[in-house]
Amino acid sequence: MGRGALIAGAALIVIGGGALGFGVTRKAVGGMTPDRAAAMSAAASSLDGDIKAARASVEQKAKTLAEVGTVRAAVGTDAATAMDMVGREIAFSPTSAR
Repeated sequence: MGRGALIAGAALIVIGGGALGFGVTRKAVGGMTPDRAAAMSAAASSLDGDIKAARASVEQKAKTLAEVGTVRAAVGTDAATAMDMVGREIAFSPTSAR
């Protein structure tokens, strides 16, 4: 039984080496054309700009909320007290766009 396992293991190593050699040496088929690469680059740049603008907006809103003393007090307290403050001392609610 040990000899059969040894032969099977050696065969798997040889097959794995062959598959690895094939994968490393074969030429890539297809790929992106220069037009598609340019379109992909433009889309990535546009997405990057959108993300930066959204992040700046969120940072500004977070800074505004952090300046409100009641919100800071709610963050610094326990959950029950914070929930009690909602609707009484904290009287803002997000709109559907937020």
